[in-house]
Amino acid sequence: MSDDLVKRLRNVEFWQADCSVRMQAAVRIEELEDALRSILTIPNSPSAQGIMKVFAKSAIMGEDNG
Repeated sequence: MSDDLVKRLRNVEFWQADCSVRMQAAVRIEELEDALRSILTIPNSPSAQGIMKVFAKSAIMGEDNG
């Protein structure tokens, strides 16, 4: 999740005034859940550990894992 979104979510005054922040947060949560589901489908093996790490990092950065 981008640091900017987290900061805005923690800013109560801004959060109450801006509904789009809540929508952005909901979208990011759904994207992260999808990424976690995808990671769970990768077979557990030493070589898969690197794939999972890259996949998780790109999800956190908000990149498309396509």
